This record gives sequence, C-alpha cells and structure tokens, in this order.
Amino acid sequence: MTRVQRIALLVALAFLVGSIGYAIGSRSGDGVAGGGSPSPDSADVGFLWDMIAHHEQALVMSQYQISGGAEPRVSKFAREIVQSQSYEIGLMEAYLQRWGQPRYRPDDGRAMAWMGHHAMATDEMPGMATETQLERLADATGRDVDALFLELMKRHHDGGVEMAEAGADRAEDRDVRELAARIARYQRVEVKELEMTRVWLGLPRVDL
Repeated sequence: MTRVQRIALLVALAFLVGSIGYAIGSRSGDGVAGGGSPSPDSADVGFLWDMIAHHEQALVMSQYQISGGAEPRVSKFAREIVQSQSYEIGLMEAYLQRWGQPRYRPDDGRAMAWMGHHAMATDEMPGMATETQLERLADATGRDVDALFLELMKRHHDGGVEMAEAGADRAEDRDVRELAARIARYQRVEVKELEMTRVWLGLPRVDL
C-alpha cells in the first residue's frame, strides 16, 4: 500500500468513527442548567470549537506518522489517536448542531477567550504545532518521523489537557463537562506513555 493510499484509508476510518460519535451525541444531552442552549460566547461552545480544531491537528500528525513511521509501537499510538479523537470530534459536532451553532468558530481570532485567556488565533492555542513543524513531520521518514511525532504529540496533549481541564470546570452542559474531563484524564496518561515509549525504543528527544 502506498503512502497516499494509507492516508486515504485513515481519512475514511476517521470519518466512519466520527460518524458513530456524531450519532451518539445527537441522541444525548440535557442542555445547560435552567434549560435553553449555550450562547456562542459560552465556555461550552468555545470549548467545543477550540477542541475540535485541536483534535483535527492531532489527526493530521497521526496520519503523517502512520504513513511514514518505522516503529509499530508508535503507529499503534497514532491509530488509537485517530480512532478516539475522531469519535470525540463526532460527539462535539453533534452538540454544536443541537444548539444551532456552526462547526467552526466564526471568528478565528477569539480562540481561548472562554478560558479567560487573551484571545488568540486557533493555530496559536496551547500545544498546536506550527506550520514549519508540520512540514518537518510530513517530510521526515522512518524513525525520524517516530521521534518527532512523539515529541509533538506530547506537547499537543499538554495543551489539550489545559483546555480540557478548563472545559470540565467552566462548561454548564453535563455532557460537555464529562467529555472534557475524560479528554483531560486520558491525555494526561498518554503523555506519560508517549515518553515511556520514546525511552524504551531509544529514540532521541527532538529539539522543536
């Protein structure tokens, strides 16, 4: 199977898993306390917009690793990220549609404002890889891909945990709080597993 074919297969898998999450999310939810739907400037909607964008970059990085990496153990991590985060994206899309909100943030310069942060562009959120880093990952091969992927994903997860902990604390909708708490919990564990895997495989710590 060629690299292009592997990426195409992963995209199809991500779509299928995301569709399952979307179907489940469409059938759940009690809304915010007191009834009604969260507003666009709420923590609930802001968290979903920002975490969808954050997850989407994780899918891109995982696809690069699976298509070009050398270590099966690292590829296993990447495939698990594709599956779990595609499913979560589907859930988040369903919650937004339930509230009549668009999938993407209309104003890209307002990311993280719901957390009390200085508003920023989506690609400046905590843990997000730069365009240069993504190009470097796309161009790398073999164990170079594996080492770079692990380093980028650890940083990416660290940023995701920060956002998810804030979502679990600030969101009003029960489903959003539970999803955010689960993301924070799993990604904290995965950061440790990614570093343990790097050490076990003897991969270098990459300077980002």
